[in-house]
Amino acid sequence: MHLGCSSCARNGARQRPCGRGARALERRRVLCCRSIPRRPGKRERSRRNLNGNTTLLGAPLVPCRRNRPRWPLACDAPRADIAVKALPRYEIVANASEGRDASVLEALARAITETENVLLLDLHADVDHDRSVLTYASDDTGALIRATIRLSATATARIDLSATGKTGSNEGVHPRIGALDVVPVVPIGLGANSAEASAIAIEIARMIGATGVPVHRYGLIARDPSRAALTPLRRGGFRGLRALHEREDGAPDDGPALPHATAGATAVGVRAVMAAWNIELAEGSEDRQRTAAQKIASAIRGSASGGVTGLQALGFFLRSRGRAQVSMNLHDAAAAAARGDTLAAIRMRIAALAVQHGTSIGATEIVGLLPEAVLCAGGNPEELEISGGWERASLERRVAAAR
Repeated sequence: MHLGCSSCARNGARQRPCGRGARALERRRVLCCRSIPRRPGKRERSRRNLNGNTTLLGAPLVPCRRNRPRWPLACDAPRADIAVKALPRYEIVANASEGRDASVLEALARAITETENVLLLDLHADVDHDRSVLTYASDDTGALIRATIRLSATATARIDLSATGKTGSNEGVHPRIGALDVVPVVPIGLGANSAEASAIAIEIARMIGATGVPVHRYGLIARDPSRAALTPLRRGGFRGLRALHEREDGAPDDGPALPHATAGATAVGVRAVMAAWNIELAEGSEDRQRTAAQKIASAIRGSASGGVTGLQALGFFLRSRGRAQVSMNLHDAAAAAARGDTLAAIRMRIAALAVQHGTSIGATEIVGLLPEAVLCAGGNPEELEISGGWERASLERRVAAAR
């Protein structure tokens, strides 16, 4: 136990100091499971504001990094914020390779809404990316699996990646390998954990594979660390799948060895909450904007020297809008907020880089939903200039509205 914990003191536990001197003690004090937290000092309150109250995503309230336990995902940590009780235990953020045909989008949505005990929280579609993102959630793990299998069957039947409208100049700017491209299972609510999320994802992978669509497992259920990331898998796109599958290290984990002729393959995995978001560039010629977006993406992605840890970034020109876009995925958004890589901080960095390249930034687009802890980390979420308002992207508000 730790000196200063009222619960441990009441239970008669032996107290021991956590460090040398009162200041060290204050820095290294931890919160026991039943104790009432003291009012934090000014310095600690500042850190919590920066972290955006990451306990909402399962991160422990431990000021000293040396004392911080390790879990596969933040959801495995002890929960300290009662707000998670309002969320379903798991969400799935499925990506389908259709962003233009309204009838197909309606069919994909029906596959979710017609499944009992599943909430369809958001459907985001983009014509330039030719991609849709369906966010759905439930406490019923069996219902989540059934909804995803129905979604996969609908995508396979309605989306043909070999068709003229999906190839050549008509191909969406976003890389993809399948009709139902990516299916991540994300623990978000009280009682969720990475072990059960992995069991859900493995069952989904097995069942999709049984329908004739090959499946690659990624994230926490990847068969080895080299296959945990999606980037190498997507590198050749739909057209490069056959060559990938013929390699010993590229064979799928479930289903047939060769890609489906029209539906390609699906990636199924488990991950922490990820911020999928885009920032538009606001001025300049098409060539200037495209070049600026690509250079900015190259400078900020995690693989670059001085880049943002866990950030993937690409630069595109969106013909339907006449604007370039920096398209990003910020992995493990809670951990990023905790180390200061908030959406607000990254947006400010992109704004500075845009000026260097002779342009400026416009609106922020959030793809799917995010916990308010992530949206609010680092400052006023209004300053992110999110299209439709930051409240539209709030996971908690969408869950409340759907129930």
